[in-house]
Amino acid sequence: MSEHNSCFLYNNCTSDIGSSGTLYKTILIIVGGSILSFLTTVGNLLVLISFRINKQLRTVTNYFLLSLAIADFTIGCFSMPIFFTFFEQDRWPFDQFLCEVWLSVDYTMSNASVANLLLICFDRYFSITRPLTYRSKRTPKRVSLMIGCGWAISCLIWTPWIWAWPLFDKSLPPGECRLPFASKATGKKNH
Repeated sequence: MSEHNSCFLYNNCTSDIGSSGTLYKTILIIVGGSILSFLTTVGNLLVLISFRINKQLRTVTNYFLLSLAIADFTIGCFSMPIFFTFFEQDRWPFDQFLCEVWLSVDYTMSNASVANLLLICFDRYFSITRPLTYRSKRTPKRVSLMIGCGWAISCLIWTPWIWAWPLFDKSLPPGECRLPFASKATGKKNH
């Protein structure tokens, strides 16, 4: 491996490369982050548009996929761009209010995405193992209730704690955006 590649991959640049290594890292983060965010947003937007346009896609099973696409779309268009900005600057460049909004949205949507994947797994499992009884009980109302519970649990797990914690503990220094209660539990800083 060349010295240039070692610097780029492991961030152990020597003085002869200097600021160009930092420039490459910055460009990689900006371009890579933009591409990932764009693909996540556009891919999930296509799912949302397809569901809206094509009435044949509006099946009970596909409501799980619609819910997953909503969570992932929000991550792609809101959470990822802010994360890559934060990651590239190696500090929180925005105010504390946006930090709390970003943490709430990011953790809630990520948790909702996982909850939707879990619901899809259960739906597939019961559709295969109990094809006659499960499908007759899988009504749009029950599926909506299951999806709603997944979203409600995701909101209740993160949002109240993220917003309430600064009222009790104001130890987060400027330029940082993290879950202070998580770092207290583990003893580590987490960005």
